Amino acid sequence: MTRRVTWVIGGGGRLGRAVYRQLAADPAITVFTPTEAVPWTQPVQAIEVLERTLACFASLNAAGAVQEVYWAAGRCTMGSDEAQTLGEAQLFKAFLEVLGQSRPIRHRAARLVFVSSAGALYAGSTATVVDETSPLAPNSAYARSKLAQEEAITTSRWLADGHQVLVARASTLFGPGSAKQARGGLLTALARAAARRQPFTLHVPLQTVRDFLSTDDAARVLVHAASRLSERGAVLTKLVVSGRPTTVAEVLALTQRLARRRIDVAFATTPASGLYSGRCRFRSLVLPECGGLMRETLAVGMARLIAGERQQWAGHAAAGRRT
Repeated sequence: MTRRVTWVIGGGGRLGRAVYRQLAADPAITVFTPTEAVPWTQPVQAIEVLERTLACFASLNAAGAVQEVYWAAGRCTMGSDEAQTLGEAQLFKAFLEVLGQSRPIRHRAARLVFVSSAGALYAGSTATVVDETSPLAPNSAYARSKLAQEEAITTSRWLADGHQVLVARASTLFGPGSAKQARGGLLTALARAAARRQPFTLHVPLQTVRDFLSTDDAARVLVHAASRLSERGAVLTKLVVSGRPTTVAEVLALTQRLARRRIDVAFATTPASGLYSGRCRFRSLVLPECGGLMRETLAVGMARLIAGERQQWAGHAAAGRRT
């Protein structure tokens, strides 16, 4: 079995934490834990920290081990503006340059796993079903930023030196920890409304279709797919999706059933409301065995989100009574 030494950049995020847990559970994998937090809101300082941390990571030279870097960082969303998304893309490109110049890693077996966004890159698609052969259809600053980051990989020194790359285009993710984040997405917002008995504002039509995937399932796919990279200097692009289309109406009904209460819903539009594809469905043709790694259903995931929100809300209420 090939030993792997791994570093998850963005390990504090929802998906990053899931990837870290998945890697740490494998005795054949050594997971590197940085000592410095990355100041993501300060690009110059952030790249300096990443460069120092890369030097520490490169020093973990286990005999015969493959070194893997997972990039799961990023705070931008479909609603982010050009300046925000440009800054995020520039930071990743700067890291790519640092990575390509790392002498300790350049002549070793090494892989880069870059997490991209299926929902953004195919948002303008008119196809009924999207797979890895479908043309991209970016229609937002966020999507164009993700595409620019993917393209930067294809022209990078990292790839020219013969290293391997997995570009993982993930769908709408949910999982542990999302209930603690203010911007956790549709499922978190619904879970919060259910737990706190508050009204909910919906920004897309009820017929909108999404592909929801557990972060733990996504992490299993990422780690497995990375181990399947075999060609030197090659990029493998894979959709990391559940392949189970679900309408927003179905999610709302499920949430109300699990919470055992009705949620009052209002409708409103935002600049990002029209950016999401209303009927796009995903299926992956690359590494089809990854379908067997999908273990958590939307119902189980939603129940966990509601439970997490209830626990958090109860903690807030208890703290308020003590003050």
